[in-house]
Amino acid sequence: MKNNISIFASIRFKIFLWFLLISILPIIYISYTNYIEYEQKLKKATFNEIKQTSNLKARFIDNWFSYRKTDISVWSQSKDNIYFLKELSVLYKKSKLESQDFVKSDDYLNFIKTKEDTLILLSQQYDYIYDLFLIDLNGNILFNVTKENDLKGSLFDGKYKDTKFANAVQDTLKYQKLNFSDLERYNFSNGLISGFMTAPIVDKTGKNIGAFAIQFYFDKIFNLFDADVGNTQALYYLVGEDGYLRSKIDMKDEILNKDIVVTSKQYNKWKEEHLKKSSTHLSCDEPFLQYINAKGNNVFGTHQNIELLGIKWALLSEINTDNFVLAKKDYLISTVLFLVIIIFLIAIVAYFASIRLTKPIDILLKATNDYASGNRDVDIQPKSKSEIGSLSESFNKMIIS
Repeated sequence: MKNNISIFASIRFKIFLWFLLISILPIIYISYTNYIEYEQKLKKATFNEIKQTSNLKARFIDNWFSYRKTDISVWSQSKDNIYFLKELSVLYKKSKLESQDFVKSDDYLNFIKTKEDTLILLSQQYDYIYDLFLIDLNGNILFNVTKENDLKGSLFDGKYKDTKFANAVQDTLKYQKLNFSDLERYNFSNGLISGFMTAPIVDKTGKNIGAFAIQFYFDKIFNLFDADVGNTQALYYLVGEDGYLRSKIDMKDEILNKDIVVTSKQYNKWKEEHLKKSSTHLSCDEPFLQYINAKGNNVFGTHQNIELLGIKWALLSEINTDNFVLAKKDYLISTVLFLVIIIFLIAIVAYFASIRLTKPIDILLKATNDYASGNRDVDIQPKSKSEIGSLSESFNKMIIS
């Protein structure tokens, strides 16, 4: 008698299928939870690394400015510099000349020859100094080391009055405190990207007689971000209150470039937290947001607030979302390959297990069909003591009787 049992209806197939499902489903579930956990751990590890790097950069900038504040405080209180400015102011009043004419006079040139060496040597000893200034109460630059055009005239009128340098000097003279101008392209230094720190000069009687100013090279700060140019893993850059860059993203000409205005979600969050509200000096635990950055890339980013004598900068730290997509894709491919191999091995085991379990049933079925076909010479040798073995013995007894 022919066996008409469909393979899909057979016990062997059902055993194979259930064995496969029971084995595979837990593995698939574990693989999926591992994938989700990997994604979360990847983000957490990456975000922590970015925050640590951002913290280091922020603290470097803060420390660098702290040392500059110490330097200018000492130099503005130097007896030599106080005397130098005081004598220049007296000489200027006696001359009754305009400041631009006074700095060309023989009396002026002969006097500074005896006093300028200290400041010239000072500017040569420190690589961050571009220029040093002595400024009287009316904003007249009576001395600077480089002898550039800003030596001619007052900072408070004419072509100088709109510079950030002039604003910093005015605040210093008015409130007798240290000031930082923020960065600007200073036209009188051939458009050099400069920042100025100013300090009051007070004589021994406590009378304010003018201001001492330093024009900085900002290479130390800019170099801090050079290593990040072209970095596909993370991007760090500084932005001012006006939305213009204070450090480059790709090229140095991006700094203070009015064609590049940062308006990202993270920058606006910084403005909301630190410009419109009171804030701490350094903020280190800001959440990451997803947004489109100044270069048009989809990123995860965070910010830190940097405050320098009242001037606030945002340090934005970002990573391209494509980095996560690629990392997750690689992990997913590895997971799928692992699952395919495991499923293949389980299928092999399930197949042979189902054959082993159903073989006695096949033997019994064949014997039953043979007996039904008229073959009385049928004998089954039980190979196990299981229910199938008992059934085989019962079949043998049945055909004997």
